[in-house]
Amino acid sequence: MRQEFRKARWYRTMLFVPGHNLEWMLKAPKYGADALIFDLEDAVPVAQKPLARERTAKALDALKDGTFGRFVRLNGWRTGNMVEDLVAVVRSGLDGVMLPKVEDVEDITALDLLLDDLETQRGLPKGRIEILPGCETAQALYRYYDICKCSERVRRAGGSMNAVPAGDGNRALGLLDATGEGIEERSLENRMLLNGNAVLEARAAGVTQILGGMCTRIDDLELVRRVAQRARQLGASGSQVIHPSHVKILNEVFSPSVAELEQARATVVAMAEAVARGEAAARLNGRMIDYAHARSGLQLLERARSVGIDVGVVPALAVPSFDDPARP
Repeated sequence: MRQEFRKARWYRTMLFVPGHNLEWMLKAPKYGADALIFDLEDAVPVAQKPLARERTAKALDALKDGTFGRFVRLNGWRTGNMVEDLVAVVRSGLDGVMLPKVEDVEDITALDLLLDDLETQRGLPKGRIEILPGCETAQALYRYYDICKCSERVRRAGGSMNAVPAGDGNRALGLLDATGEGIEERSLENRMLLNGNAVLEARAAGVTQILGGMCTRIDDLELVRRVAQRARQLGASGSQVIHPSHVKILNEVFSPSVAELEQARATVVAMAEAVARGEAAARLNGRMIDYAHARSGLQLLERARSVGIDVGVVPALAVPSFDDPARP
């Protein structure tokens, strides 16, 4: 069976903002995150949940024309809050919802049906609103592929690589040590060792964007950078961000470097010249390159353009069709 990959906008950073603080939500775009996540769950005191819904709806309306993505982290199933959350926030300014504490496939498929109904009722494009599953339990991590596969709305996945000491995911896996030097980096490693197929499972399910590496040490910016770099090495395409001061660092980590851009451009140039000679391979810096390298180079350049990075002059190059799971 031919695998279908779900196209999704590339977000290097997704910044959490408490949903009961309208002032913070309205000023959040200035920090430069590719997407914002207005939080109705853990960042909001229980007594302020109704107020948070009202203020988040106002923020979505006010920011609906922004070039950044707009997501809302809902309260999970079985809290008695999720349906009210959806009724309040499903509107034209919403790009996606994050569902925390996912247990099984049914949590996603039920949410998919609710979104279908609300989109129809409100005249919104069918299927546009994404679902970002928060896999924070052992059961959800065990069923990662099925959860990612069960809905076309799941176009990015996160939670399997979050390095949050004493967070829900680590507690579910018995990783309770929340102190000590480098704990967030070790936490990230432990999570990946216990669920080492997470990236493979998500991509096999057709998900092209993987989030990971969120760091809760607000003032340790070097640790923020190291955790993000490790997450990128493990296959993450971006990260959730807990504090505005982390956005610039992670945008840099998940953006192609100058050297990467130069290599990608040189690869495309060399292959374009080879094709013009009637050849399907070329030599570049002592190495053989072919269409596979050209596809990777074109993909990297396309991603850079998508976030406003100048990639210079790139020759037109037609390459044989290939479904690339990392295509933005």
